[in-house]
This record gives sequence, C-alpha cells and structure tokens, in this order.
Amino acid sequence: MLRNFIYGNNAEKISLRKEIFKVALPVVGEQFSLSIYMLVNTAIIGTLGPLYLSAVGLCHQILMTIGAILAFLVVGTTVLISHKVGARDYDGAREVINNSLILAVIAGTILSLSAWFYPEKFFIFFEMEEALIKETSTYIKYAMAPGIFFVLALIVPAIFRGYGDTRTPFFLSLIFVLINIGLDLILITGKLGFPAMGVKGAALAFAITRILMAISYLVLLFFQKRKIQPKIGFRPLNLKSVLALFKLGIPASMEQILFATGLLVFSGMVLTLGTKTFAAHRIALNIESISFVIGWGFAMAATVLVGQCRGRLNDKRAFEIAIEILKLGAVLMGAIGLLLFIFSKPMVMLFTNDIEVILASTKVLQIIAIMQIFLATHFIMAGSLRGAGDTRFPMFTASVGAWLIRIPITYLLVFVYEWGLIGAWIAMSADILFKAILNFLRFYSKVWGKIKV
Repeated sequence: MLRNFIYGNNAEKISLRKEIFKVALPVVGEQFSLSIYMLVNTAIIGTLGPLYLSAVGLCHQILMTIGAILAFLVVGTTVLISHKVGARDYDGAREVINNSLILAVIAGTILSLSAWFYPEKFFIFFEMEEALIKETSTYIKYAMAPGIFFVLALIVPAIFRGYGDTRTPFFLSLIFVLINIGLDLILITGKLGFPAMGVKGAALAFAITRILMAISYLVLLFFQKRKIQPKIGFRPLNLKSVLALFKLGIPASMEQILFATGLLVFSGMVLTLGTKTFAAHRIALNIESISFVIGWGFAMAATVLVGQCRGRLNDKRAFEIAIEILKLGAVLMGAIGLLLFIFSKPMVMLFTNDIEVILASTKVLQIIAIMQIFLATHFIMAGSLRGAGDTRFPMFTASVGAWLIRIPITYLLVFVYEWGLIGAWIAMSADILFKAILNFLRFYSKVWGKIKV
C-alpha cells in the first residue's frame, strides 16, 4: 500500500514518481539536516536565556534577508543550468557557472566588509534594548567575516541542483551540519578547553563551517567528472549570459527581498510584544521548519525538473511533473501538520522550561499546523513557476502577501484588537492561503508556456 502511494501502480506513474523522488528526497534530506541544525542551535542558545535566544533569532532573520538579496544568483543559476542541461547545451551551462562564481566573489567581498565595519547597520529597522544590540552586532560581525565563502556555499550547491545532482549537496550538508553542531557545543558552552563564548561562539562556529563547506564544494565542482565540469582559470564575464541570469534571477531576488523585508517588519512587530513572546515566536518557527523541509525539497524538485522539461521543449511533461509533485508534497506536509498539532507542547518543552513561552509557542504551532497543505501548495507551485521561467509571478504573490496581507492584518490583530502572538500567526496564515491559491491558479493556467528563457 505504501509502495503504491509512493510510486503508483502503472509503469508511466512509477517512472514519473521515481524521477521526482530522485531529485526531491536528497533536497528534503538536506533541508531536514539544516532544520535539525536550527533546532539544536536554538536549544543550545536557549540554555543561555531569552536575551541570547532573541539575539540569534534576529540574526537568522538578517541572514534570511541576505539570502533573499542573493536569490538572483541562486535561483537564476539553478534555472538557467537546468534549461541548458535539458537542451544538452553543456558549454552554455559552463558559461553560466563561470559568471555565477565571479558574481559570488564580488557579492561576498561587499558582504564581508559591510559586516565587519558596520555590523550594527544590519539592525537599523529594529528598536532594541542596548544589550540586544550588542549581541546581534557581535554575531553578524563574526559570522559574516568570511563573506565570500558564505556566498559560495550558497551558489555552488545551486549549480549542482541545476544539473539534477541533489545528492552531493545533501551529503555535504549532512556532514557540515554535524561539524557546525560540534563547533556550537565547543565554542558556545565551552568544551575541550575552549572558553564559553556565547553568541560570539555561535557566530564563529557558523563562519568556520561555511569556509570548510565552500572549499569542499569548489573541489567537487572543479575535479569531479561531469558533463558541465568547468575548467580551472579565470574567464571574463559573458554579458549575454549575465543578462539572462539577471532576467530570471532579479524577480526571484525581489520576491525574496520583499518577503524577507516584510518578515523583518513582521518580526519587529512581534518583538514589541516583549522578549519572552519573541522567544516563543522563534521557537515555534524553528519547530515549524520541520515541515518546511518537505515543501522546500519538493519545490526544488519542481524547479529543476520543470526547467529541464522546458529546456527539452516538453511543456506537457513539465505540467504533469509539477502536478504530481504537488499531490505528493501536499499529502506529506499534511501528515506533518497533524503531528505538529498533536505534539506541539512536548516539542516546545524541548527548548525551554519557561511556562509563558511554552503556552504561547504551543498555541501558535497549532494554528500553523492547520495550514500545512496550503503551505505545500504555495511552495511547490512557486517552484514550478520558477522552473518554467515565470519568476515574476511568485514575486508578485510574495510581495502582495507580505505587505498587503500579513503586515496590515498583523497590525490590526496585534495592536488594535490586542490578540498578541496569536493574532500575528493568524495574519501569517492568511498570507500563506493567498499565495497558495494564486500560485496554483497561475501554474494551472499554463501561461508560463509562452515565456522564453
């Protein structure tokens, strides 16, 4: 029965689902390992108290915003390479790789210098206590010091995924999550003769891991035999290829930037409810991220497989794959949602023993558990649209959802009706529902078939 659900009961469906799972499962595994890191990191920081938990939580929001800015490179690289590979244009794929690596080094240098000399500027939109400003600035300064390696650790996996190789990023992610957790234990709490460095230790653990990760990815990229293996040596940027990357990537980046900045405003609104409430908010988000691994994994599979089908000029197959991925992802995320609803309180109690934080976090987890099928629809349909080359529509739904739905409803429910954290998470749910419906209708309309990449 389980095998029939996973692979189907006819030859065509078996072939289709095997193709989906081959790409999706390693991405799910990769995202799951990152979620485990976030959970363990939160648990370790949580032992230091709500101040430090809030500081690292805010810094993770900033890192998400930085990732959003870099999405033009990450998404553009994955989509372009998937189309080139689908069309068997391997020289074109190598051109994309060269351009992406050069742009990654430039972006990483800017990031590194900004974080080292002006760390406090990353938090100008927040009203924070002096102690919180000190801890957040410390984290960003040391975590982003090796900015080039941070950016490369995002871009090179995008190259592998565009080729359809999601296993390599999965295995490397698993290895480096374990390394990062080990360094967290040593540097945050003080083990093996090292002093307990708290937030600074968490930042150093993050930075060291990104350096090792980027080096490992580059070694595999240049020395592992594959059809898109680039040659060592500097080659100048190809303007035509860069413009194609920007055409696809900038809407994706704007999508992420508008959403992430909206999320920062949203977080700032939650922060006004107090340090304990914000800690409850962060714990709930970290636990919910368990369900994200399914959504992100299947969304990435949709981006890669739909992109390759479009590169082969097979839009019918692209549509079939996307709908099949949606069915699988919705069922799996729905099951995760059921578990989150039933076991929300025991999960929260793993991270804190503060009664107020436990009660607040448990309530909002149960709200978002109900929305998991809609969250799956949003993730997978947005990923399908990106793979098809329609990166502008997800930008539209993300920006409207964040700025015209989530933030206004949060203001209304939190500050006017005084519903507290529950009101904020109801607003988040409304945003998710809006994006799920519109992204599904857009993909189902097949308008993306008219877009040329």
